[in-house]
Amino acid sequence: AIAMTTGSRMASLVLIITLLTSPSLGLRWQGRVAIAVACVVTVLLVSQTEAFKTRFFFDEDGSLTDVLTLSGNVNTAGRRELWPLLLRECQSSSLTGLGIASATPLTFEVSDGILDHPHNEYIRTYCDEGWIGSILIGLFFLAALLRSWAGAFTGRDKALHGAAGQVVLALLIFSITDNPLSYTAHFMAPLAAILGFSDRALAEAARPGGVHARHNRETANELARSPATVRHRGRSASGAG
Repeated sequence: AIAMTTGSRMASLVLIITLLTSPSLGLRWQGRVAIAVACVVTVLLVSQTEAFKTRFFFDEDGSLTDVLTLSGNVNTAGRRELWPLLLRECQSSSLTGLGIASATPLTFEVSDGILDHPHNEYIRTYCDEGWIGSILIGLFFLAALLRSWAGAFTGRDKALHGAAGQVVLALLIFSITDNPLSYTAHFMAPLAAILGFSDRALAEAARPGGVHARHNRETANELARSPATVRHRGRSASGAG
């Protein structure tokens, strides 16, 4: 249903993964498994409709099996034919790349003017910055993803860190068939803001004099002064005497 509404397979995948991994959902793993099963059943039912097959396949005999096997019957809007051409053209400068923004005019050239960008962020980065730049950019976002998800499970601002991890995950998924690094206002600016808030919260929590550290000390002091704690200490002292 999402795929038919948005017209995008990746958008559908991102929405489903975001729903299943959201720490704000407040569900145990059993609930998330139930949602996953419901999503799978929905996809199977929707994939049998004529509208779905018209949008994502070249003929009415297309099925999800074609998607899983990367069949030529899947309509990729020219991506399948474009990507090998780009990789071949960029092999000559595979280490350092052809230079920033080189992939865009190259795409226009090899596609005979049909496509104006690579529709794959990994290939675009490879063509522009080569293996060196690709590895550095990949490590940056991988570290951001792991750091954010670690904060979602161990930090106090779980919703914030979970959102940061989900946005990075969405970036990595969208990069398979699109170029989200080029969408400054729509994607990268919000991503940078969320990552910034998340990193600041994690750094603040790690400092001995940070806000979270002071909060923990104040909580400990309040517990120490509570009547229940005082009575417990009194009983312990009486027993020791």
